[in-house]
Amino acid sequence: MADAPKVLVIRLNPISISNLPNEIIQHILSFLSPECLRALQLTSRAYKAHSNEPLLWRGHCKGTYKYWHPQHCFSRRLQSPAGQTDWKELFYLRKRRDRQVRDAMDRMVDSMRSRTVQIEVIAQFMNDAKDELLRHCHTDDSAEDVLARRYWARKALTCINRRDAIQTWADVRDGLCPSLERALNSFDLFVLGAEAATHEDTGARLDEQVQIFRRETPLFEELTTRKKAFALVEFMRSHDFEGMADEAYYGALRTNFIGIAMKDPKHQTIPLITVAIFCALAQRLGLDATPCGYPWHVYAIVDAPFGTSLDGAPLHTSDTSSDPDRMYLDPYRTTEEVSISDLRAQLSCMGVPTDDYDSFLAPASLREIIFRTARNIIGAVDRIQVTPRQRREDIPGDLLLPFRALPDIDDAYYASLWSMLLAAAGENESSDTTATRLRHYFSFMVEHFEIHFPEDVKLFEDFMLPLYASDSPQHSDLTLLCRTLRHRDVAPRKLVRRDTFESDAVRFRVGTLFKHKRYGYVGVVRGWDTQCEAGDVWMAQMGVERLERGGAQSFYHVLVEDKSVRYVAEENILPVMERPTGELMEIAGKYFRRWDDKEGAGGGRFVSNLREEYPDD
Repeated sequence: MADAPKVLVIRLNPISISNLPNEIIQHILSFLSPECLRALQLTSRAYKAHSNEPLLWRGHCKGTYKYWHPQHCFSRRLQSPAGQTDWKELFYLRKRRDRQVRDAMDRMVDSMRSRTVQIEVIAQFMNDAKDELLRHCHTDDSAEDVLARRYWARKALTCINRRDAIQTWADVRDGLCPSLERALNSFDLFVLGAEAATHEDTGARLDEQVQIFRRETPLFEELTTRKKAFALVEFMRSHDFEGMADEAYYGALRTNFIGIAMKDPKHQTIPLITVAIFCALAQRLGLDATPCGYPWHVYAIVDAPFGTSLDGAPLHTSDTSSDPDRMYLDPYRTTEEVSISDLRAQLSCMGVPTDDYDSFLAPASLREIIFRTARNIIGAVDRIQVTPRQRREDIPGDLLLPFRALPDIDDAYYASLWSMLLAAAGENESSDTTATRLRHYFSFMVEHFEIHFPEDVKLFEDFMLPLYASDSPQHSDLTLLCRTLRHRDVAPRKLVRRDTFESDAVRFRVGTLFKHKRYGYVGVVRGWDTQCEAGDVWMAQMGVERLERGGAQSFYHVLVEDKSVRYVAEENILPVMERPTGELMEIAGKYFRRWDDKEGAGGGRFVSNLREEYPDD
């Protein structure tokens, strides 16, 4: 009989995790979620100590949240020893704010009342609300309130962005000196909607370009100031920072925004933005660079360090009290230096008095650059409004981005008005001039505010009211408007029922997608009247009496793809049996919860979020 196989038995002593080195334990625990860590600390004193280690919670703060309110000094905390910050408490502070944001979002989505109040609840947290809002902006398509949740999250997010931008311009008004890129990037904060729109994002892209430049120019620090400036211009032009590829699109709205330019691979910009990018990069590289306040074009000024020339030669003692050695560049057009004699000759051809040459050849103030940018944006908006609204297919392929082809013109115009008003009080202007400018822009701002941005009441109370004397008509009118908008926000809606003989004749329901019989635009019904309720003047202007059924037929309040709200006779409503466009879906959340393919007469319908006003629809 063969011998039985021998079995080797090895007895291992059980190893407790508590016997492992602390570094190993911390590494293992770093894979646990915050919820698991909280549960683990209840199991033993040892695990409680390990679960409360600052490094663990610092990792959760950094990994969970991208945006932080400046009050946290988050970047500085990351550079300090972990034990100097109660990272666990900071993490759960953010969690509590997330919950408050979610609660406010739920109230906004579920009720038409107090939406401005809820936006203000969210906006008080500033950047601390952004991560949670972005999650709502990307609500899954299957959610029953997907359109409404995305829409109101964007509204809250853009309100936060606007406050950040407005505070920057207010700092300029008050004589503080934010950076040029921050002042210009504030325009981007108005128009980028749910995109990541922060000053830090644009700054990071500029920092990235500086790193690329340094790698490609290893001997940069050995160059003279003049050669450094030339090297930077050549770098920009070789990396597509060369203005506009096709001058036919020189006035395109989106070319006025520094943040969009940095995100665009082609970096299409007007001269002012190209020069601003050059100055931002140059300053990061240690050069003294500023935009020049030249008429009709923007040049860059580069000054040599005090006591030296642009070519690195020391200046004589007698020369050190004079103006610095200075050069002019035009990074939008060329890598060559622009001679001051040529600039003076151009001023002469323009008819500029000789005594004014120095002011036009001097560095432009931050306030002046803001004004020029605002005027450029208003000019671009005006060009769009005199023609049909631009659609994506009208934009050249090299001007398209994956997010949006054009900044919203209402947002862009609003940014320009805010910037002009807040920067109006200049140090070299009389109070009469300032008051005149404030009065001039007042009516434009108030109209735009009431129609497009009623949720900004708090911004107007905080930043706009203080611009006007308390006994001025503007202060009185604006105070009354703010009160009216707040009352309108919380007031119950007037019920419109389908329980009368007249309402039986109303053919279409709230949420019906249609095409206008005469003009061809696509819109959605958001309300109705049993007959035309417009005034006599409007009815005469629109030729209501010439309609086949006149003004006695049902009329509908409709939302159109271009964001306009119109009043349409029933005979001009042609139901559409297809899904709405992306543009309409994006704005429909103001009135509707979602699009349902199974609703309506076979073609689908928007699900109403207007039950407090039209409960039977």
